[in-house]
Amino acid sequence: MKRIFAYIGTCTVLTDIILCLIPSEHCQILIFCTMGLAVLLIAGLLSVKNGQAKAVLMCIASCLFGCLLFTSNYFLNVRPVQNLNNKTAYCQFYITSQNSNGAYEVKVTKVNGNDDVDKFNTTVYFEDSNLSFYKEYAGRFEFFINSDDPFNSYGSFADRNYINASCDEIKYIKKDVKSLRKILLNIREDINNRLNDTLGSYYGGFSTALLTGDKSNFDYNIKNIFYSVGASHITAVSGLHLSVITGMVLFLLRKLKVNKKVSSALCILLVLLCMGVADFSGSVTRAGIMMLVMFASSFFNMRSDGANSLGLSEFLISLNPYGFTDMGTVFSTVCVFAVVVVYPLFCAKYQLKYQDPLFKTNKEKFVEIIYKILSLFFTSLIVSLVSLPVSYFFFGSTVLISPLVNIFVMPFGSICVVLSFLCYIISLTHIGFLINCISFLTVGTQTLLINTADFFSSFDNLKITF
Repeated sequence: MKRIFAYIGTCTVLTDIILCLIPSEHCQILIFCTMGLAVLLIAGLLSVKNGQAKAVLMCIASCLFGCLLFTSNYFLNVRPVQNLNNKTAYCQFYITSQNSNGAYEVKVTKVNGNDDVDKFNTTVYFEDSNLSFYKEYAGRFEFFINSDDPFNSYGSFADRNYINASCDEIKYIKKDVKSLRKILLNIREDINNRLNDTLGSYYGGFSTALLTGDKSNFDYNIKNIFYSVGASHITAVSGLHLSVITGMVLFLLRKLKVNKKVSSALCILLVLLCMGVADFSGSVTRAGIMMLVMFASSFFNMRSDGANSLGLSEFLISLNPYGFTDMGTVFSTVCVFAVVVVYPLFCAKYQLKYQDPLFKTNKEKFVEIIYKILSLFFTSLIVSLVSLPVSYFFFGSTVLISPLVNIFVMPFGSICVVLSFLCYIISLTHIGFLINCISFLTVGTQTLLINTADFFSSFDNLKITF
């Protein structure tokens, strides 16, 4: 059976999304769904002979796996944590990151001195804002639930954060926490600080968002402009950003005539580093897995299949049952689905033909240019149409002009990613002349990108609200 991971990943994700729509007060339905799928799979295995209908059985098995994973996670992880709602407890914890709204992401290690409690994540609002990351603290938490709906949790459930808390008493235990994420966080902070020092907070915040996905210093007006024209994906670190950065590095390695397998190995390490610096967000994880498959396939002299790679990334993300409640993950996956599955249908039907591919006439060259422009527009149009249900679900609106906007925004955005990356690398050299040159180019390109998006945002009547 071809494209086995495409079947497995898609069925597992659809199962998780459907189960996320079940209200928590009706959680018994999860058990009935699991039992029903198990009975259906057993009946299928007993009735199907000679290996018939393998695809159907594979889909049922994938749905059952997703249902088992979701149900066990809910009763073993989500429900025990949410039972702390409206309760006060003394907790030991350490801080992993800070949100743009000033709240802290916290890992709780003990509750009321009980070592048996499982570690869990929570978002905490502190009166004292002068706190350090990855250091042990103790404090009194008052727990509360902001939203019991995974899709209205603004990505909290996707981060395995099922409850919030406020803290008014805190003390430092003087104990550092060792973690690989601490190293990645330091790199992330270094990128943010250097870009802000080099470009200023306005453009530096934009560059930081492009490279790390950290929008804490991202100007609100710029964010609103991109959102209003349907191009907010430009600052969600995903396939565009990874492709541009790895493509640039791969180009340099090939010019240096580095061995193909060595180049692939270096690109794999670079992709993993980029995923870590972007805090393994859903969109960058999806893109990273697909790129890792692509580079790894070169070691076996094989070509990666887009649909299979997408299915594998979907499956791995769905190991967190709430992974696809994050808006960025859903948008990223749907857009890639449109490019990998829908767009090839256009290419197959409207493929250009030449009398002699080696010696094209001027007319054929002109037609080829028009074809590429139309292909770019059609790709953007297909992505917009396929993502329309997602826009409706999360925003209740869509922007009709977004296919046209993306034709201009995507090239400028790609250049901005390259320049932002080079700006950070060159800032490490402390060579003033080079830093000034790259800063000038970065600021100029970002200004052009922002002005282009701002021009299209003036067409307010092209936004449809459902």
